[in-house]
Amino acid sequence: MDNKTQILSEIKNESFMKQLYFRLLMKPRYDFCTNKELVKRISRMLTKEQARSVRDMYLMGYSPEKIRRRLKIFQEDEHLERLAESITSNIKSLEKAKMGFQVRFMDRICDIVAVSSKNVYAFEIKTSRDKIKDAVDQCVFYKKWADKSYIVAHEKHKKSVLREPEFTSNGIGIMFFDNSHNLKIIKYAKSTKHDKETLIETMGTAYKREICRKFKFPIRGKDEMKNMLMNVSKPILEKEFRSLLDRKLTLAV
Repeated sequence: MDNKTQILSEIKNESFMKQLYFRLLMKPRYDFCTNKELVKRISRMLTKEQARSVRDMYLMGYSPEKIRRRLKIFQEDEHLERLAESITSNIKSLEKAKMGFQVRFMDRICDIVAVSSKNVYAFEIKTSRDKIKDAVDQCVFYKKWADKSYIVAHEKHKKSVLREPEFTSNGIGIMFFDNSHNLKIIKYAKSTKHDKETLIETMGTAYKREICRKFKFPIRGKDEMKNMLMNVSKPILEKEFRSLLDRKLTLAV
């Protein structure tokens, strides 16, 4: 009995294991497995760390569906971490950069954000199961606040990405990865020259409020804060935004 099977064997509730198994498979339910067989099948789907998490969540009273959702998040985080390592090893300026995953800006979420001493990087990740057309709007949005933006797609999407004018001609960097997370850079991103008004609008209310506090501007409505920040020079505004983002990533670690 391997470690994963031993860990999952601590869950003696056969009904629970059946529900979990078929939720992980995302298939209709059939009652043909013994608990011992279920343990073996589920262990093959999980890493040792994930098996331990399943056991712990069961003991805390999590439902099979909630465990499935949590496992999906764990797997996505592991995937992003491995890609982040590959990205860092391919872009030297990111060796000392701070990185964050699933970072929210307004109503959007950026898969990976990196802040170096001089630049903010945004990476849109597309796995083999994702649709490339969804990445176009995301990368265009990233360019409004990030200095350098990248599409990082599974090699399955190579033709689709290289046919998209927004990726090939507008300064967005292009990377492809395989099933082992080996990364190949096709094109490095070009630095974006931000329009000050667009940057202010994109950074969101919380960031605007923090910068207003820094300069001791009176904090009022959104329009008043925007008007006051328009009086700050663009280099200083970009520096303050980068500093706030760096702090946000620090707090998220």
